[in-house]
Amino acid sequence: MQANPDLNGWFFVGLWPLFAERGSMPLWEAAAKAGTLKTIAFDTLPVELELLKDGYLSGLVGQKYWGWGYDTIQMLYDYIVNNNRYESWTDSGMDIVTSKNVDAMIEAWDTQDFTKPLPPAF
Repeated sequence: MQANPDLNGWFFVGLWPLFAERGSMPLWEAAAKAGTLKTIAFDTLPVELELLKDGYLSGLVGQKYWGWGYDTIQMLYDYIVNNNRYESWTDSGMDIVTSKNVDAMIEAWDTQDFTKPLPPAF
């Protein structure tokens, strides 16, 4: 950020920078809290949800973790029992989380109930 002071956004493909201790990225933290820098990160894990609530992140793009297990088993069942056939590629979707729906995603993690769709993110 020192080399590129005009930078106004980050996309963290992995959440690894977010595991750093608070205070270890002072320029990013100050700009994020001031609202002059937007950061989007991949995944919707509890640690990231808290950073979004605290104003460090603007949004999250997450994989539908629960569906990986549940939907896959349902598809296998339907394939064997109901003779359903599927395309070679299945889009499992994604979760978009912002300040508008972060509480719903936190509730999903707290209750381990990911069956309800998230409210709109925008």
